[in-house]
Amino acid sequence: MDLIPPGGERNFVYPNTRRGSTLWYDDHTMDHTGQNIDMGLAAMYIVEDNEAALGLHSGEFDVPLVLANRQFTKTGELLYSDGSKFGATRDVLLVNGAPWPQLEVARREYRFRILNASKSGSYTLALSDGQPLPQIATEGGLLPSPVASGSIPVGMGERPLSDGQHPGPARR
Repeated sequence: MDLIPPGGERNFVYPNTRRGSTLWYDDHTMDHTGQNIDMGLAAMYIVEDNEAALGLHSGEFDVPLVLANRQFTKTGELLYSDGSKFGATRDVLLVNGAPWPQLEVARREYRFRILNASKSGSYTLALSDGQPLPQIATEGGLLPSPVASGSIPVGMGERPLSDGQHPGPARR
């Protein structure tokens, strides 16, 4: 209910003293949450701690991937659902705001931080060649040791969990 009017501003300070984790933020303006998320007001908030000391991939090899499904008109304009059709079909998957994205990669390991920022739709992530996906973290931070899975389900507002189960809405 703390609205910031056009041209207005507020300063918020987050001490980031928690353990390293991939969090996210999204808008919760009364009666406008869905539209604001559709227009892109949702993103990752990454808190790092001792990850560099652990030798984890960083820089260009630590890639955030924000998944979001959207629907567009025939002329390419964003089609916003007014909420009366909860779960309506949304036919374009965006990754970091881009439809049909591509990423040129080197022949090496990468760390992908994945967030499902879709308002409707869950995904099951898997490699096309069937190889297992090694997972090193969840929305709560690093796992005690990597877990290899053939596929990883991720629901709305979630960062993938290693055991394929969904605990409910993600912590913000």
